[in-house]
Amino acid sequence: VAQGGDNVLKALTKVEHDLRRVVDKEHIYKIDSKGNVKGPIIGEADKVDFTNLGTISKGDILTHNHPSGSTFSREDIFNLAATEMTELRAVTLNKVYSVKKVGDFNYYYWYDNYLKLIEGFKVKYADKIRNGMTFEEQVLMQEELFAKSLEGYNVLFTIQK
Repeated sequence: VAQGGDNVLKALTKVEHDLRRVVDKEHIYKIDSKGNVKGPIIGEADKVDFTNLGTISKGDILTHNHPSGSTFSREDIFNLAATEMTELRAVTLNKVYSVKKVGDFNYYYWYDNYLKLIEGFKVKYADKIRNGMTFEEQVLMQEELFAKSLEGYNVLFTIQK
């Protein structure tokens, strides 16, 4: 958790507890470095527009739910790079994904690497993909892909269970 200590941690704990119960649409909140909360902004089943949260400043944390149970989308990572936010979080029923900036992050370099890794993953998981993957297997593959793709790009990707 970013600077702001207990207030930020308390706000995150409450908001993310509430987010776990939302199963139909994505909701997003902004928590600033003092622990002040803005939101929720309510989106659709698989996306939410955070622009109504106002200016995203350095030290802000954006946390939102993924009712589908999946990890971050490419759009999530783009929004991390395109704003001053310090951390982006995605909450599912069983996990919390976090990606924190620890330096300059260039989305376009990352995305180029991400696309190359996808091709490798298609080969690595070809049999499973061809024979049908369970949703849990798909999520584990996504987690592995994001972890690998974000290495060396000044971000810290973590998964809390």
